[in-house]
Amino acid sequence: MPTEPYLSGFLLDVWVKVLVAATLRERTEPGFAGRYRNAVSDLIWSVQAKSDPEERKRLVKTIPAVLNTLREGLQLIDVPFSPCGRSSPA
Repeated sequence: MPTEPYLSGFLLDVWVKVLVAATLRERTEPGFAGRYRNAVSDLIWSVQAKSDPEERKRLVKTIPAVLNTLREGLQLIDVPFSPCGRSSPA
């Protein structure tokens, strides 16, 4: 599935570090990394155009959980969270 350069850059440069940190934490907390892996598909889906009213309703319900997971994931790797996309790796 093709993604915009800003999103693939975030996923490959930043989010992969979250996935590594979460996977390491699974040693003591089994299942911990699952929500961070699942966030990838939700994030990609959320930035795609929505033409169907049902998809837009789902988007409104999905965004808070995605933002929360992004915030918590970035905290795992000590990166400040900015929903406007202005996070920078520490």
